[in-house]
Amino acid sequence: VKTIETTICGWSKSVCASSEVSFPESISDVCQVISKSKENKKSIAIRGAGFSYGDNALNRGGTVLCTEKMNDIIHFDSNTGEIVVQSGVTIEDVYLFCIKHGWLLPVMPGTRYVTIGGALGNNIHGKNCEQEGNIGEHVLSFKIVLSSEEVLECSREENSDIFYTAISGLGLIGVIVEITLKMKKVPSNYLHEQSRRTKSIEHLIDLYEETINQSDYSIATVDAISRGASLGKGVLHFGNF
Repeated sequence: VKTIETTICGWSKSVCASSEVSFPESISDVCQVISKSKENKKSIAIRGAGFSYGDNALNRGGTVLCTEKMNDIIHFDSNTGEIVVQSGVTIEDVYLFCIKHGWLLPVMPGTRYVTIGGALGNNIHGKNCEQEGNIGEHVLSFKIVLSSEEVLECSREENSDIFYTAISGLGLIGVIVEITLKMKKVPSNYLHEQSRRTKSIEHLIDLYEETINQSDYSIATVDAISRGASLGKGVLHFGNF
């Protein structure tokens, strides 16, 4: 398994740490990294593409297991929208592969460069939380490697305690190596977008509640500097396929 000593940072670049970074390409490689770290009495942090703002993927003096080389799309059913990917596959990879068949990830964050494993470990949200929730709600199952090097298949029916704990678990439960997701059928990869200016936080909330059930996506830019009646003024963007 390729391993280097290097300094890595979170996406905000506010915190950095020197670590031994390993790049497994398979489940057996992951087990090898875990075994070696246990022999050397080193802890392990799991890292995808490194787009977390803070330090949750850093491990000063320890091992960082980076999944970016585990980037294969294993299977996609264009009839049902079910896709199976390794955890290092990115949002962009899935988007470009599936949109030509009329399928889209139900939940997409503000960047397309995060990995699916990282998205699951952080249980990311998109600009459609009211409609679709977080990404964990669209995960059908996943394979995870525990610190014992045991590989488990987890779903809502099988090993459900680990299934629900590993989603949002930041890699503390184990290394998620393979994920099955349910995609969303869409008519196009384009949205009809509208923007409305708001005069205050109350106006913004009222407009949001007025449009939320009529929009596939929505996001607000809020002015937190203004004072008085203008506090919270901003722009509400909403869009539909």
